[in-house]
Amino acid sequence: MQEPQDSERIETCVRAKYSVNFPMLEKVNVNGADAHPVFRWLRLKGGDDPQQINWNFNMFLVGRDGETCTRFGVQRTPSSIKTELEEALAASAAPAAAM
Repeated sequence: MQEPQDSERIETCVRAKYSVNFPMLEKVNVNGADAHPVFRWLRLKGGDDPQQINWNFNMFLVGRDGETCTRFGVQRTPSSIKTELEEALAASAAPAAAM
């Protein structure tokens, strides 16, 4: 883990320093044998390097189908993935094909 502080201290710091007011997740491992199951899944589905998440600013776009997953590295900003977000929303809004 890169951050040596525990979850409570991290939360206190970011709320004070950055005025964060949204719910935060607990600190978890994202790589290795003790990785949280969500991050193990994201590594497998997210392309790039399935073995490692290199930085905490990686982004993952997961489709509403729960299967489609695209990984974006730190070189991308949230605004730079606008097209991918719009495409994912459009695809999930399309009616399911009749069986």
